[in-house]
Amino acid sequence: MLVVAERHQYELELLGARRNAEQALEARSEAENALREVNRRKDEFLATLAHELRNPLAPMRNVLEMLSLKELVDPQIIWGREVFERQVRHMTRLVDDLLEMSRITQGKLELRRENIDLVSVLTGAVENSRPLVLAASHELTIAIPGEPVMLDADPTRLSQMIQNLLDNAAKFTPPGGKIWLSANREGADVAIRIRDSGIGIPQGSLETVFEMFSQLENAIDRTQGGLGIGLALVRALARLHGGSVAARSDGIGKGSEFVIRLPVSEEERIVASKPRRLPPASGRGRSVLIVDDNKDAAISLSMVLEMEGHRVHVAFDGTSGFEAARDSRPEVIILDIGLPDINGYEIARRIRKEPWGVHVDLIALTGWGQEKDQQDAQAAGFDHHFTKPADLERLARLLNKEQGEETW
Repeated sequence: MLVVAERHQYELELLGARRNAEQALEARSEAENALREVNRRKDEFLATLAHELRNPLAPMRNVLEMLSLKELVDPQIIWGREVFERQVRHMTRLVDDLLEMSRITQGKLELRRENIDLVSVLTGAVENSRPLVLAASHELTIAIPGEPVMLDADPTRLSQMIQNLLDNAAKFTPPGGKIWLSANREGADVAIRIRDSGIGIPQGSLETVFEMFSQLENAIDRTQGGLGIGLALVRALARLHGGSVAARSDGIGKGSEFVIRLPVSEEERIVASKPRRLPPASGRGRSVLIVDDNKDAAISLSMVLEMEGHRVHVAFDGTSGFEAARDSRPEVIILDIGLPDINGYEIARRIRKEPWGVHVDLIALTGWGQEKDQQDAQAAGFDHHFTKPADLERLARLLNKEQGEETW
């Protein structure tokens, strides 16, 4: 009887252990599902936030372009325009970084690799960061290879990485400081170094600075501290390229150094980079219809295009936009997606069904910039997709029908 009782007790204990294990697995599964739901909502929030922030940025960018086409004399007005331009650029970068991190965490960011010369990418990144460096009266020293260094990389993402580090150096270095940019071959890799004489990094934070939303305690009170996304984005992009990034510092007040290491391409062919420029207006301006419920954005963009020689009409909702297109038969329609009555996809489909709408150039202009949004636009009949605030250089090329301009 004693043996039977002991066996029965053992079976009860075993059954209890199994139940506990099952409950633990169930609890773990529920926790994992909850985490996935939190991540999904976070990604949706970031995408929505980027969209909402882009809407007010669009008219601001357009007004800046208008001001750049004017001959200004008053020093205060000129200074004000430069401040405006720097801050809009900074806001746009923050929004773009938010969306990029959302794409990376979802595994949706694809690199567009090509064989590129590192020097051309470094030059472009420096030009983009120069206004921020000059505004803080920093001394920038550049040492780059005299011979081409070829990389199999996405030129846009690589420039983004370098510019993020240059911008960080400028923001976290007191006015009148020093910044050094250099690049050297080291075996099969190239090492890109950005060093500064700024606030420095505590030894215990050299790894955590690359975590998303990370902020240094000694940087919190700085007005340009950012969201703690830039360095996380640099690390993620470096890894996607098969490389790495590391931080070095001797401590608080002793400056910082960031080193990006990337594999050098075995391909020796040099591909010439496309120069960045704002194309002049073509001899014959085109007829353009802008449909956007954000009146500031629509009117300011129309004024920019008119200054470049185009004939522009504006509508502020889908119904009147379609009627204006039907009546005026424009060559180009720049169409917002999130309209109050009919969304831009439906209007695009209606236009494509009309005989007069078969050959019109349809350009989607929206605050939604994820890959799925571009696919939806293409499926609806759009020829091009622009994310707010619009890249006015690219838009000018499209309107002037420059050869070689990418559709998507």
